[in-house]
Amino acid sequence: LNRALSLLLVVVMVLSMLPVIASATEQSPAAEYVALNAATGETFTPWVALIFGAIFMAATAFIVMKGVSGGIEKFNKIGMPALFVMLIIIIARSLTLPGASEGLKFMFVPGYALEAGFIKEAPSLLSVVATAGGQMFFSLSLAMGVMITYGSYLDKKENISTNAWIIPAADTLAAILAGVAIFPAVFAQGQSP
Repeated sequence: LNRALSLLLVVVMVLSMLPVIASATEQSPAAEYVALNAATGETFTPWVALIFGAIFMAATAFIVMKGVSGGIEKFNKIGMPALFVMLIIIIARSLTLPGASEGLKFMFVPGYALEAGFIKEAPSLLSVVATAGGQMFFSLSLAMGVMITYGSYLDKKENISTNAWIIPAADTLAAILAGVAIFPAVFAQGQSP
């Protein structure tokens, strides 16, 4: 019964993407997108989105049907390190783009954004603390329900106080690495941060 419901959910989600494909008439934004792709030589179309969406939904349903320890846990043992490796590859590519050093200066040199004219005035200490607090609470509490669920599967030998230090440290490291991947590429493309 659970497998049948999961497969039904996948079918419903895939069918929910069909209006995007069906709206590809001459006046629709989807048709403009397809025409732009044809003019620029791009090969991505709404059909490609539908196919990859269906593949993603099927893979997700398969993993969830295997359960927490047999599906999600096993996938995460491969998936999370793979995401980290992909992030490192993106960082390496981003740092090799011409003009990437401007992005690193923007991110790590205090006052550079003001001196270079990216912002009009320096933010107050209170606004910096409020923004940092908002980011901290968002990134650390986003998956609170998931963490409670995973916590119920923890082994009795796990040291929760050690994990309480590792999780924010890993979150901060991932945020810094994501910034190193994004900002050099943004500046290399001549975009505004």
